[in-house]
Amino acid sequence: MQNVSEITLQERIELVERWQKSGKTVIQFCKEENISYPTFHYWRKKLNPSIEKGFVKLKTSAGGAVSDYCEVIFTNGIRLLFHQQPQIDFVKQLLE
Repeated sequence: MQNVSEITLQERIELVERWQKSGKTVIQFCKEENISYPTFHYWRKKLNPSIEKGFVKLKTSAGGAVSDYCEVIFTNGIRLLFHQQPQIDFVKQLLE
Protein backbone atom coordinates (compact mmCIF):
# COMPACT_ATOMS: atom_id res chain seq x y z
CA MET A 1 0.00 0.00 0.00
CA GLN A 2 1.24 3.47 -0.83
CA ASN A 3 1.78 6.21 1.73
CA VAL A 4 -1.55 6.98 3.44
CA SER A 5 -1.26 10.69 2.66
CA GLU A 6 -1.08 9.85 -1.07
CA ILE A 7 -4.32 7.85 -1.16
CA THR A 8 -6.98 9.64 -3.20
CA LEU A 9 -10.60 10.06 -2.19
CA GLN A 10 -11.64 7.49 -4.79
CA GLU A 11 -9.12 4.98 -3.44
CA ARG A 12 -10.45 5.54 0.08
CA ILE A 13 -14.00 4.90 -1.11
CA GLU A 14 -12.85 1.71 -2.84
CA LEU A 15 -11.02 0.54 0.29
CA VAL A 16 -14.10 1.05 2.46
CA GLU A 17 -16.25 -0.79 -0.10
CA ARG A 18 -13.73 -3.66 -0.24
CA TRP A 19 -13.79 -3.91 3.55
CA GLN A 20 -17.60 -3.99 3.59
CA LYS A 21 -17.65 -6.85 1.07
CA SER A 22 -14.80 -8.74 2.75
CA GLY A 23 -16.70 -9.93 5.82
CA LYS A 24 -13.60 -9.18 7.90
CA THR A 25 -13.39 -7.07 11.00
CA VAL A 26 -12.00 -3.58 10.53
CA ILE A 27 -8.91 -4.56 12.49
CA GLN A 28 -8.25 -7.63 10.31
CA PHE A 29 -8.77 -5.62 7.12
CA CYS A 30 -6.50 -2.79 8.27
CA LYS A 31 -3.70 -5.20 9.16
CA GLU A 32 -3.89 -6.85 5.74
CA GLU A 33 -3.96 -3.49 3.93
CA ASN A 34 -1.27 -1.99 6.17
CA ILE A 35 -3.52 0.89 7.25
CA SER A 36 -3.80 2.04 10.84
CA TYR A 37 -7.19 1.46 12.44
CA PRO A 38 -7.63 5.13 13.48
CA THR A 39 -6.90 6.29 9.91
CA PHE A 40 -9.40 3.86 8.40
CA HIS A 41 -12.02 4.76 11.01
CA TYR A 42 -11.50 8.45 10.22
CA TRP A 43 -12.06 7.78 6.50
CA ARG A 44 -15.23 5.80 7.23
CA LYS A 45 -16.63 8.63 9.35
CA LYS A 46 -15.77 11.25 6.72
CA LEU A 47 -17.32 9.18 3.92
CA ASN A 48 -20.44 8.41 5.97
CA PRO A 49 -20.90 10.92 8.82
CA SER A 50 -23.93 9.07 10.20
CA ILE A 51 -22.00 5.98 11.27
CA GLU A 52 -21.36 5.16 14.89
CA LYS A 53 -23.27 8.06 16.38
CA GLY A 54 -25.25 7.67 19.54
CA PHE A 55 -26.04 4.47 21.36
CA VAL A 56 -26.75 1.02 20.04
CA LYS A 57 -28.99 -1.60 21.59
CA LEU A 58 -26.88 -4.24 23.30
CA LYS A 59 -27.62 -7.93 23.41
CA THR A 60 -26.50 -10.03 26.33
CA SER A 61 -24.99 -13.46 26.01
CA ALA A 62 -25.64 -16.58 28.08
CA GLY A 63 -29.39 -16.18 27.93
CA GLY A 64 -29.40 -12.69 29.37
CA ALA A 65 -27.54 -13.62 32.53
CA VAL A 66 -26.18 -10.73 34.54
CA SER A 67 -22.41 -10.81 34.93
CA ASP A 68 -20.25 -9.42 37.70
CA TYR A 69 -18.30 -7.16 35.41
CA CYS A 70 -18.81 -4.58 32.67
CA GLU A 71 -16.49 -3.80 29.78
CA VAL A 72 -16.64 -0.70 27.57
CA ILE A 73 -14.61 -0.76 24.35
CA PHE A 74 -14.15 2.55 22.55
CA THR A 75 -13.65 2.82 18.79
CA ASN A 76 -10.03 3.88 19.33
CA GLY A 77 -9.33 0.54 21.02
CA ILE A 78 -9.29 1.76 24.63
CA ARG A 79 -10.98 -0.75 26.93
CA LEU A 80 -12.41 -0.09 30.37
CA LEU A 81 -13.13 -3.08 32.58
CA PHE A 82 -15.26 -2.66 35.69
CA HIS A 83 -15.18 -5.50 38.20
CA GLN A 84 -18.69 -4.67 39.32
CA GLN A 85 -21.63 -3.08 37.51
CA PRO A 86 -21.08 0.71 37.34
CA GLN A 87 -23.91 3.19 37.79
CA ILE A 88 -25.42 4.10 34.40
CA ASP A 89 -24.90 7.83 35.04
CA PHE A 90 -21.18 7.20 35.48
CA VAL A 91 -21.01 5.33 32.15
CA LYS A 92 -22.92 8.15 30.42
CA GLN A 93 -20.38 10.68 31.73
CA LEU A 94 -17.54 8.60 30.31
CA LEU A 95 -19.18 8.57 26.89
CA GLU A 96 -19.79 12.32 26.68
